[in-house]
Formats: sequence, C-alpha cells, structure tokens
Amino acid sequence: MAIFFRKDLNLASATYTLGAATLGFALPFRKQIIRVLSPIATFVIIPIYVWINLLSHLDFSLAFHAISLSLVLARVVGKVFGIFLAAWLLTRVTPLRLPTGLDLSEVLGVGLLAGMGLTVSLVIAKIALPLPIQLAQVQIGLFIAALISGILGISWLAFAAQRKK
Repeated sequence: MAIFFRKDLNLASATYTLGAATLGFALPFRKQIIRVLSPIATFVIIPIYVWINLLSHLDFSLAFHAISLSLVLARVVGKVFGIFLAAWLLTRVTPLRLPTGLDLSEVLGVGLLAGMGLTVSLVIAKIALPLPIQLAQVQIGLFIAALISGILGISWLAFAAQRKK
C-alpha cells in the first residue's frame, strides 16, 4: 500500500498496520499465544477498532450515494459470486474437491459472510481517499454491507443446516 499511496501515507496508521501484520505472520508459529490472543482480538480489539473507526462516524444520510451503494453491491454480491464461482470452477475443472461433509451450498453461505469484513477496507480507505465525504460514504457502505452480509450468511447457513438434517 505504501508504494501506491506514499504521498498520503499517515505514518501512525502505517506503523500500527505494519505492526499488526508482523504480529499476524508470527502468530501461526505460537499455538498457545494464538489460543490466548484470538478471543481477545475477536471480542475486544476488533470491536473497539470498529467502534472508533466506523460506528462513531456513521452518516446515514450518505447511504444512497454512489460510493456507498457500489460498496454494498460489491461486497454483498461480488464477494459471494467470486467465492462461490471459484469453488465451483475449481471442483469442476481440476482434481480438487470440497472436504467431506462440505457442499457448495455451504460455500455459498461462507461467501455471503465474506462481505462482513471491513477493517482492512477501512485502513485502505483512510490512506487512499483524499476527501472526508468519500471516507464517510465508504464507512456507511461498509457498515450496511456488513449487516446485509451477516444476516444473509447466517440465514443461508441455518437454512443449509436444516436441509442437511
């Protein structure tokens, strides 16, 4: 990211992002640390980060602007389409197969849930977007996409689980 956005790079943002990435690369080699830090990161750090960087700055009046709507469409439709299509193609044209007990219906549900991720998108948006109004549109778009993706993904996976019984 620094290569493409070096003029607008905020040193503090880059430092904590780089530190988090470095820690992320080191953690897989330390199973006990992962077991301890994972719930802390999932249930404390990420919600605080999202609250500080997203929820406290939401402007719902921007929900129907071009950037917001594009993000919702890309994350809710594009993510699921890309993930499902990749899994479908790979299991059809290569020797790769889904693990036993997993079917494409569940891959579809995971694809729906993929639209929920927003921390990396927020970091990139803060670095890349020159105008505060653009950042505000990204924030509301990510929030709406996360809500829709979460509801659709959980609903679809619950439906798929009931169908398997």
